[in-house]
Amino acid sequence: MKRVLIVDDEFLVRMGLKMTLDWKSYGYEIAAEASSAEEALEIMEHEPIDILMTDIKMQGMNGLDLIEKVKRKYSDIQSVIFTNHDDFNFARRAMEMGAEKYILKSEISPDSLLSSLVNLSGESEASYRKGHSVKKMEEKYLDEQLLKLNLSGVQETVSDYPYSDHMFCETSYVIIIGHCSINSLPDGSISMLIETVMNLVSKFFCQSISRYIILKDLLCFGVIYHDERDEYPKELMEDKGTSIIKNTVQYFNADINLGISRAGTKEYFPQMFQEAETARLKGFFHNGSVWTYDEQLKPTRGEYIRISARKIKELIEEEDQEPLMEYMNSIFRKLKEAGDYRMVTEAFIDLLSISKSLIENYDTGDIPGLNPVKFEYHNLYAISHMNHVQMYVIDVYMAIWGFLHNRKSPYSGLIRECIGFIEENYSQNITLDNAAAAVNISSSYLSFIFKQETGINFSVYLTNHRIEMSKKLILKSNLKIYEIAEQVGFGSPYYFSKVFKEIVGMTCKEFKNRI
Repeated sequence: MKRVLIVDDEFLVRMGLKMTLDWKSYGYEIAAEASSAEEALEIMEHEPIDILMTDIKMQGMNGLDLIEKVKRKYSDIQSVIFTNHDDFNFARRAMEMGAEKYILKSEISPDSLLSSLVNLSGESEASYRKGHSVKKMEEKYLDEQLLKLNLSGVQETVSDYPYSDHMFCETSYVIIIGHCSINSLPDGSISMLIETVMNLVSKFFCQSISRYIILKDLLCFGVIYHDERDEYPKELMEDKGTSIIKNTVQYFNADINLGISRAGTKEYFPQMFQEAETARLKGFFHNGSVWTYDEQLKPTRGEYIRISARKIKELIEEEDQEPLMEYMNSIFRKLKEAGDYRMVTEAFIDLLSISKSLIENYDTGDIPGLNPVKFEYHNLYAISHMNHVQMYVIDVYMAIWGFLHNRKSPYSGLIRECIGFIEENYSQNITLDNAAAAVNISSSYLSFIFKQETGINFSVYLTNHRIEMSKKLILKSNLKIYEIAEQVGFGSPYYFSKVFKEIVGMTCKEFKNRI
């Protein structure tokens, strides 16, 4: 594994270069990064470096002088210059100083970067292309297996055996399957989530082939991982998986479920893909984010659970809601005992179909908690745990019962609680996580349900409520702008004024004077 040091005084450039390539899969490791030539020299005093990649123009010592110093002190280190300057004079001087390669930043791509590294290592172009071609075939194979995963349960047909003898030639592998709902994420953050997850996979499972696909608002990713020591201790593998999840949820309101297969050679890949998916689905029932397959997790087919539409209609029309709750809970107790995801899918579709026919029968009209998106069957794939599925379905039926007996148009009980939390605490520095903790639910599930019922995400609702409260203070008090901003939960009066104008269409002063 060749160790690379990246030097550039712009953080985004360093980050972009690190993300351009799956370095470790090609035999390279980003050993360190530096924001200046001086910092780079200090790093090289303590860290063994094989390849120096540096910008030319930086504050303080420039990249050309850095290369000159490095060549005098560390003659074995190879150097690559990357810059925005399309100037032959820079290139010529870089070569005079000892740089082996010169790359324009505008031309950096996975292929150009790999080609430069190959030339540095002295590897033949034919050898490089062969290795690159095999990796592409391995990635294509994993893509195909991900597409074959059945979202309603474990694969019905076994995965194909790798179609080339040159593929997956190590002595052992482990297969990992992960699902992450992207239903409640803003469009702009989905690509960031995918990039984050896949970079974390490369970090914690460095000797791996990893790919992802998007299916029905669901990010599905797979990893075929090889450990150089052929050792895959359960605790270590689950720790790696947990680290991916923790680092992801730190920045995104998203639940991730991971399933890990037993170790085996490529001859057992068909079985290992099923093991990984079986383990992931067990986590769905046990509220565990990472699950490793063992013999006790062999998939079983539970007995069919009969759901009576007639009985549900009778219970909906009763004045007491407890019998309806008990009937629903009894269905989910049986589903949990069976532990069969296919049965959950069937029951979810049946229950939503029955509820949809009920609201059409009762002419519920426009109930926020029962808008059409609520009855789309693929919502199941946005729910990561069985307990949340149960809550989702029961909330639908309680909203129908509430309308029928109270003739109100409520949100679900969960969202009413959340809105109550906002109304009581909007003046404080509250977040989605705070609201989720207050209603005792995960932030990702709350985000999903909140947007589904209100049509906007939590932060937008909170901001709108704060602005509505500020309008009342502007009209009914003589408080200064900074005082109003503080009372409605804005830390900065300048930011408050900016948001107020964006939402209301006029400044605070214009709003007060128009009355």
